Formats: sequence, C-alpha cells, structure tokens
Amino acid sequence: MDAYEGRSLPFLNRVITGQGQHGAQHYLDYAQKVLWRISLWGIPLFLLFTLSFWKKIFRFIFVTGISPFFFSSIIIFILFDDFPSMATKLGLNLSGISYFYLKQHHDGDEELIFRRRPNQLIDIPEFTPSHYSPLFGVEVEKLSFLGQYNQEGFKVDDNADKFKDIVVLGDSMMEISARNENTFAGLLETMTGLTTANYGMSGFGPHQYLETMKRYGLKRKPKFIVFSFFEGNDLWDIQEYKRWKEGTGDYYGYGLLLEPKWKQYLSVMTDIYHIILKHTDNLNEKIRSLFDPEFKQKLTERKNEEEKGILSHLIVLNLPGRVYPDRFFYESDPRRFYQILDSGEGKIFEEILSEFRDICLKEGIVPIVMFVPMKVHVYGAFATNESGSWWNENRLSQMNARDNVEKAVQALCEKLGLGLISLTQPFQQAAREGQVLFYPFDDHWNSEGRGLAARIVRDYLQSIETG
Repeated sequence: MDAYEGRSLPFLNRVITGQGQHGAQHYLDYAQKVLWRISLWGIPLFLLFTLSFWKKIFRFIFVTGISPFFFSSIIIFILFDDFPSMATKLGLNLSGISYFYLKQHHDGDEELIFRRRPNQLIDIPEFTPSHYSPLFGVEVEKLSFLGQYNQEGFKVDDNADKFKDIVVLGDSMMEISARNENTFAGLLETMTGLTTANYGMSGFGPHQYLETMKRYGLKRKPKFIVFSFFEGNDLWDIQEYKRWKEGTGDYYGYGLLLEPKWKQYLSVMTDIYHIILKHTDNLNEKIRSLFDPEFKQKLTERKNEEEKGILSHLIVLNLPGRVYPDRFFYESDPRRFYQILDSGEGKIFEEILSEFRDICLKEGIVPIVMFVPMKVHVYGAFATNESGSWWNENRLSQMNARDNVEKAVQALCEKLGLGLISLTQPFQQAAREGQVLFYPFDDHWNSEGRGLAARIVRDYLQSIETG
C-alpha cells in the first residue's frame, strides 16, 4: 500500500516529471489522461472498424444463408397457405405447426371464427382416441372419420331438398361419425322420415350455434331447430368466445386464422423453432445421461412422475356384464346451479337462448334445447376403487357436482319457456343395463350413443305432433 501511494518509490520519482513527494500520484493522473484520449479517439475508430468488418460478415452470412432461408420459407408458407391439402398429398405431418394444421381443413370467419373449408372430403381411416395412452396397458380400438362437406362447410346433404324439416346445431358431438348418415342428424332422419340439416361443428360453442342458425339454418325453412348443449365445455366456450371478441384470447388457437399474414408466418416459424428446440433438448438429455448418472437419475424420476400423473386418471368401469378401462376428461362444475346462472357465461348463455327462442318463434319454428351429458355424468357411478388416484381422491366432489350444469340449463329453459330434452336419465339407464355409449378414452358418442340420442329426440318430436 505504501509503494502504491508513492512514499517508497524513488525510481519513479526520478524518471517522472513532477517528481517529489507525490510523483506516483502524478503518474496516475497522467495515465488517466492518456486512457481518456485513447477512449475518446480509439473507441469510435474501433467501432467503425468492427462495424465495417461485421457488416461484411453479416452481408456474407445473409447472402449465403439467411436470405435464401428467409425467402424460401416465405415461398413454402405461401404454397401451404394457398394449397393446404398439399401437405397431406406429400405425406407431411404438420400437426405440430398450429397454423398449417388448422388451415388444412378450416377457413377463418369474422363471426364464427372458423368453419370447415367448403366442398371438401375429410377421410381419416384410422386414429387413436384422444385421451388414450399406451401407459394404460390396454389395447384400444382405433377410430375412423369420414366427412363430406358442402359449400357452406358443413355435413349437409345438398343433393337432397334444399329445405329441411330439422336443423341440428352443436359441436363435435353432432359432427363426428364414421360417415355422414351415421351422425346424430343422419340417424334422426332415418328414424323419423324427416329431412335434417346437420350444422354441428367441432370446436363450436353457443355463440357459433346461434350465428350458424341465423346465417345458414333459417334458409332451410325448418319446422324444428335442435340446439344441443354439451355439458363438458359449452360454458367454457362462451368464455373463450368473449375473450376472443375482446381481443384477449384466440379461441383455442382458431383465432390465428383471422390474423394478418405476417403474424401467421411468425407463428409458423415460432412453432418450427420450438419443434427444433424440443428435439435438440431431447438429444442433449440423451447424450448427457450417458455421461452423468445423477442427471440420468433425475430424468428417470421426472419420467416416473409424468407416468404417475397419466395413470392417476385411469378409470375402471364395472358395468353389468363387463369391466373395462376408460378416462373421464371433462370434470363436473363445482359451482352450484345458481352460481352458474349468476356467472358471466351464465348470463351470456341466457341472452343466447333468449335470442334463439325469439328468432324461432318469429319464423314459426319449434325451438328445442337438447342437454348432452358428459361421460362422468353418465358413468361416474360405475367407476370402481381400482381406478387411478385422481378419481379416488375426487370421486365425492365429482359425483356431488355432476348435476349442477344440468340444473342451470333446466332453470334457464323453464324461465324462457323453451322445450328441453335431457339425455341424462336415458343414458344413465342404458349404462345400468350395461350399454357403452361413448368411445373408450374419448368424449364422443359411439354409434350406440348416437342411436340412443336420436331415438330420444324422435320420441319427443312424436309427442309434440300427437300432443
């Protein structure tokens, strides 16, 4: 410390001007001036040199790498955007790229948010139920989907009469089947002899049901309109639609179809980046686990926890004459029915049903609301203690709350004077008789479920006509 302060540095005091008691301090002051001058002139010159150098480097990289990638990616985006079926024809799986996945079968719509592309045939010969996992240790039957869509983008047969006796509104419960004539609407037509127009669409909710009726359904001059309400997610769909309208949500990603092209392009590139990043991370984990036993142990523990979480949702159902595994995806709403009615989505739903009723009465149409229960509402009573931990921990709350949404819908229909067909009790009775009405590990009706629903509505229509 003494040497640094100049009190024992005679050599420095002799060779540096200003020598004497504070020679070293004078040196430090001088050094600071030199450094300041270097900074004042050197840094700008250095930056000028480096910027010029890196500008050349950047230009080289841009010309040889980034530029071709950028322009080729735009060209590919435009091709798949204008010809979305190209990916399927080329055998490309674009399910990980949200925009292209949606664009394959959908167009954007300013009110509906989306609808199926017109005049298309969707043929999916085989796919695995949506909530199945190989970890369940059971084999599951593959499902198939075949849909012919008209110029409006719906499963409506335009080769028959333009006018229809019955218009059916709803979501995927109404749309999904192995072929058009085996949908709920198709079976209802066969059973009643009345012509039907099926305006069910996967992903739709009550807002879209009403808009579909006004835009397409009324042109069919129907005698009856069936407004199907799915207990599992229709109230949530109302919330999602509201958020989309307010600009705070994208309605399960479908809102991307209405975004400007540059946002859609950025979305595609972002998804591609995440796909690459995911595969890179997986590869890094595999390599690191080869050399790091502790890291490998952590990966094993993480995998075990993930598998445990999946297995916790396995449901074992014991029906008369059969025991089989399944899963309840949608859960009972814990709110009491009056809380549902007082909620934001409950009040919006009342407005939707009120407008539905008023339009139908004005047009001389009989409005009908059909309540579609979810799987836990029908089969919850048959779940055994052999089910996973999630069910055993939540059985009581799920069973106690299973009627809440239906009571809310019943109260609304009574208030508005709307006819209500509830499928709950007939479906529960069929379950007590050992019938399986839903696809396993999926939330949609199988052919038996669609057939039973059609018979119930047929009987209701007959009671109206004879009454």
